[in-house]
Amino acid sequence: MLVTIAPLRLWTIGHGTRSSQEFLDALRGQGIPQLIDVRAHPGSRANPQFGKAALESALGAGGVAYDHWPALGGRRRGLGDASPNVAWQHPSFRAFADYMMTDEFWKAVDELLLLARERPTVIMCSETLWWRCHRRLIADAASARGAAVLHIVKPGIIAPHVLSPPARVVGDRVVYTTPG
Repeated sequence: MLVTIAPLRLWTIGHGTRSSQEFLDALRGQGIPQLIDVRAHPGSRANPQFGKAALESALGAGGVAYDHWPALGGRRRGLGDASPNVAWQHPSFRAFADYMMTDEFWKAVDELLLLARERPTVIMCSETLWWRCHRRLIADAASARGAAVLHIVKPGIIAPHVLSPPARVVGDRVVYTTPG
C-alpha cells in the first residue's frame, strides 16, 4: 500500500487596505481555517476591520480561527552595531534577523509548523507586500524547516516563497551573515 504524505505548507498574507470580505475570500480560496496574527500590536487605526476584536469576530463568522502570536511579532530591537546580520541593510529586517537568533523565535516557528501540519494555516501582518514585511523572514525560517511557503497576494494570486537573497541556511536555521 502506497502512503502519500501531503507536503507541509504555510501561507502568508498582509491585510493592507482590503475589505473584510476580500480578505476572507482570499483565505477561503486557499481553504485556510486558521490564521495566526504576527503583528507586534494587533490593531489598526487606519483599517479598523483589522483590529484584533473585529478581525477575530469576522474570521470566526467566516469559519476561520484566529490567534495572536507575539513571539512571531515584528518591530524588534536589534543588536545595533553588534549585529552579525550585516547582509540586511534595512534596520528593521536586521533587527528581526537578530531576534531570529533566539531560541524563543525558533520555538515559535516549530509550534507554527506543528499547527500547519494539523490544518492549513496562514500568518498575517499588516503590510500587503510580503517582501516588505517580516513575514519574509518568517517564511525563510519555515522554508529552512522544510515547509513550502505560499504568499497570498490577492484572491487567486499566490507567490511561492524563495529564500531571500541574503539568507543562508545553516543546519535547520537561517542566518543573514556574510559567508566566511
